[in-house]
Amino acid sequence: MNQSTSKQVKTEPAEPELQGESSSSQNVTRSSVAQPSHEPSATTPVQPSQPSVSTEDDIPPDENPLLIDPYVPFTCSICQQMEKCIYSELKTIDGYYPFPVYFMRDPFTPRPRIKGRKPLLSDFLVLGGPCSLCSSPVCLDKSCSVYFGNLFCAMCIARERKRFPEKVIQTVLKAQSNRVKGEEPEETN
Repeated sequence: MNQSTSKQVKTEPAEPELQGESSSSQNVTRSSVAQPSHEPSATTPVQPSQPSVSTEDDIPPDENPLLIDPYVPFTCSICQQMEKCIYSELKTIDGYYPFPVYFMRDPFTPRPRIKGRKPLLSDFLVLGGPCSLCSSPVCLDKSCSVYFGNLFCAMCIARERKRFPEKVIQTVLKAQSNRVKGEEPEETN
């Protein structure tokens, strides 16, 4: 029956409703009819030898979406602060960060118990983000990074002094000197 149908489509002129359309639509109509073939075609689905039933045990742990940990390790490239947090864009109803940041729920304040309340920026603790020049992760401490249109690490600011205003450079240098003064010297044995 398929052979007679395909022959009928090939030999008969197009139906009246198709005559006004372009020839490409007629070709699509003709080619959409299955033609018998003894050779397997590329579009013929291959039947698996066994039915594929996957369970949670079959999926490797790093590919199982139920076991993926949303937290990533964050280490500041300058002060070496380490923390597990989320790396993503942070957008809430009261504001957003214009670049992806490392953040977590603020562990120092309890979550509000108001049903239906959407989270605010004040509910999160932002740890840092990637430097716009070198892409290394830096924390938001004044001695490690400065936001000047984008986030820049202190190393890039020192290296690219001519690209920044003197006030930005002075802010970083002052914060770094205060940090060095606040640290106790290491004892050597």
